[in-house]
Amino acid sequence: MEAEVWTHCYQLPFFITYFTCYFRQNKAKVAASFGRGQQLGLWSAYRSDKRQKELWDDRVKELLKDPKWAAIALVDKKAFEREVARGVARPGTGPHRTGRAVDLYISSKYLNKLDNAARFRQEEAFQWLNENASKYGFYNYYEEPWHWEYNPKSL
Repeated sequence: MEAEVWTHCYQLPFFITYFTCYFRQNKAKVAASFGRGQQLGLWSAYRSDKRQKELWDDRVKELLKDPKWAAIALVDKKAFEREVARGVARPGTGPHRTGRAVDLYISSKYLNKLDNAARFRQEEAFQWLNENASKYGFYNYYEEPWHWEYNPKSL
């Protein structure tokens, strides 16, 4: 049965990720481990290069609203681009384009923003993921507590 599920997942359209397939396949096991009514959902998964460019452009616009970053953008383009890249991968790069990365919704209190990273790590849902996700082949990208990548040992 497990091989059939994975074979079927590979045949689904490109926007279906390994995450979705895995948790569909193991929903009861994950739910039993998670318990206590915590929220856990999929915020973002596969991204096309076009969508990644949109996110990059949105981040640029967001930073340019801040007078400090608007001034830096004029005099030090590399420093400005490093700050943009701190919040979003450059178009054509990043793990979301592989279909193996997901951004999870793990808290109703905080948006998935870098400013909230420390608060996310205090959430019970994040703590559960941190202790258990590797059992299912998922690993956290430390800078973003909502970002998890599927990388089972067999791959």
